[in-house]
Amino acid sequence: SIVICGWVVLSEERWREQARKNIEAQMLREKTSACRVLMDRFYDVVTELDANMVIADSGRDLARFVECDIVVSLEGTKFDELFTSEEERELFRERVGQPANEPQGVTDLLHLSMHVGPGHARKVELFIFQFPSIVGHRRFLIGIRDRDEQAVQQPADPLGNLSLA
Repeated sequence: SIVICGWVVLSEERWREQARKNIEAQMLREKTSACRVLMDRFYDVVTELDANMVIADSGRDLARFVECDIVVSLEGTKFDELFTSEEERELFRERVGQPANEPQGVTDLLHLSMHVGPGHARKVELFIFQFPSIVGHRRFLIGIRDRDEQAVQQPADPLGNLSLA
């Protein structure tokens, strides 16, 4: 009888813990969905990082963006491993390591280079939205835009016509 009561209590405790985790995950998805939709309009790829800077969402889209043929998804990868230099990794870690003093979240913008395909690099703009998760940890939405493809205005020719590269 005591064994059965103990089993019931443990089962109920596990069920409540799982239900709490599911509710927290749903609330976190709802909280970030509006930001993600907005960022999707302006950036080539939007990915989510957990508190440890590990890619937690959109790993497949990010793998396509960086032309990674080795794996299908980059989920579970440390995000800063995608940068081309140690200085850029340190800059990224320094900037995202700033405490988020605002309850609504904090934003930042960086221009860095990411590894693309075998032996190539791509200049990118990172829009970083740092926000508190429901469980008390920080989370990050990262909007990534390819800066190599942006049109650059060239000097006017003698006839006054502008050319775009």
